[in-house]
Amino acid sequence: LSALYWWACQTFDSLSYLLKFEKSDGCSWPKEKLLDELESKKNLEGLGNLPGLIRYPEFSLSTPLSEFRIVGKYDLLSIVDGKFIIYDWKTSRKQPKREWIANNLQTRVYPFLLVHAGVHLNENNPIEPNQIEMIYWFINFPTAPIKFPYNEQQFNEDKDHINTLLEGIKSLDESPAPMTDNEK
Repeated sequence: LSALYWWACQTFDSLSYLLKFEKSDGCSWPKEKLLDELESKKNLEGLGNLPGLIRYPEFSLSTPLSEFRIVGKYDLLSIVDGKFIIYDWKTSRKQPKREWIANNLQTRVYPFLLVHAGVHLNENNPIEPNQIEMIYWFINFPTAPIKFPYNEQQFNEDKDHINTLLEGIKSLDESPAPMTDNEK
């Protein structure tokens, strides 16, 4: 546990809420340097003082799908001029390749879920896939976010993929998994 990092959103009044980072050994991240960079470059797609900007930090959505409930907790969902931007903060020491993130289930489920369950965020109008973008923002690479615009084709591919996964879950044997001798 001594190598784990911890962070938490403290407020949403400014970008500074991102930077409550501390190592378990008591050492701090260079908060001031990162804050200065964020404030000066607005690396979060201009989340500063845009008029009409709506932000939902630590926002949860869920929807029934087949015999299951799909749930997602978004680090930040922002709405600007009819565009829905999903931000996900990543604390990894190395930035993963775009291809790996593109195939990550989170990249597929979060936009899909927003289309299915986010109508109340769009004045009770359906959210179209092309209104959505997902951005992975890495604290160790603040000037290199990885962006995934969403579209109808990706939505349909994600729907098929998620349904295939759910069918696979439904087909599993309901008997409990065998217990292990390892008591750790």
